[in-house]
Amino acid sequence: MLSADTDIPAGNGIITAVEGDRIHLHPDNRDSTRDWFYWHIRVRGCAGRRITLVFDRPCTMTVRGAAVSRDRGKTWAWVPEFTPYALELSYACGDADELRFALAMPYTLANLQEWLGRHAGSPRLRQHELCVSRLGRSVPWLETGCAPGGETAQVLLTARHHCCEMMANFVLEGVLDASLADEQVSGGLRFIAVPLVDLDGVEAGDQGKARHPHDHNRDYGQSPLYPETAAVMSLVQRHTDSRLRAALDLHCPFVVGDDCNHHIYIVGSEDPVNWRRQQALAGILEENVQGPLPYDAGDTLPFGKKWNTGANYGAGTTCARWVFQERRETAVAATLEIPYATAKGVPVTPDSARAFGHDLFMALREWAQRREAVD
Repeated sequence: MLSADTDIPAGNGIITAVEGDRIHLHPDNRDSTRDWFYWHIRVRGCAGRRITLVFDRPCTMTVRGAAVSRDRGKTWAWVPEFTPYALELSYACGDADELRFALAMPYTLANLQEWLGRHAGSPRLRQHELCVSRLGRSVPWLETGCAPGGETAQVLLTARHHCCEMMANFVLEGVLDASLADEQVSGGLRFIAVPLVDLDGVEAGDQGKARHPHDHNRDYGQSPLYPETAAVMSLVQRHTDSRLRAALDLHCPFVVGDDCNHHIYIVGSEDPVNWRRQQALAGILEENVQGPLPYDAGDTLPFGKKWNTGANYGAGTTCARWVFQERRETAVAATLEIPYATAKGVPVTPDSARAFGHDLFMALREWAQRREAVD
């Protein structure tokens, strides 16, 4: 008998009916104050069937359809047959009696733990507790490269302020992989990373975007609602100083529509000093791209264009804006958007995103070495 549920890590979806081979569902928005698009379900009893997922509202699939796992979430691929942004998705299950489907490719604490296991014993990797979440989880932060105190430059990387934006984590993995493999890092560059800021939301499968009364990425004020954002603020103040050269908060954009949702880009600052630094870093990144995902410095979204206006920040201060205020004398700070599914027509996958992370590492290393000449 065909069945569908969300009782899995990062599961999300309201399943309204299972009729024959058709599963009717839509995303569960929970405490988000606006409709959002993340979903992730498990389907069982599907061997030998061609099943169809039927959504009752738009903005539920990407330009590449959706992602599927045939091994209980260990590996993922884009479905081979799809219509961009369609309301229905058909899939031939073959001999698989359990499948998982999602908007894109989930990344949970288990994925991070697997990555940590691959690097266990590395003297360049250090793991710490950022804080304890509201649900009692230990939220990790990581260091790679030079030991604290001996570095010549620092780089801060954060991800999952909006917990559904999972593709950013594969980029972060790529940056850290490259930093652990690079001999020059131990000579002076120190990476500080918070991979899963909203860990509770990640594990629960929340949207995370536009939480009531505001989400984690609008929480960088005098009285943060969330222990994770307060802890990130403390981390920046305690573990960075005038040697902080870059702070990038990794996100994923909206899922459909405007072309800026289908390329990698920096969100431009209204501060002219930060804007100049962002443009310079974007140029260095473009020069360092060797992997499959394209990057064009000209795609940097200036403040005042499209969604990047003052009205977008009315609910509170973002991580990137707050870090720049703290370290404006030395650092570039920015939100970096990584699409869920395609970058200028090239599929975004865990492997291609990690490769872009390697390119980003090369750019950040070069930036840290020559940043003094930018201003």
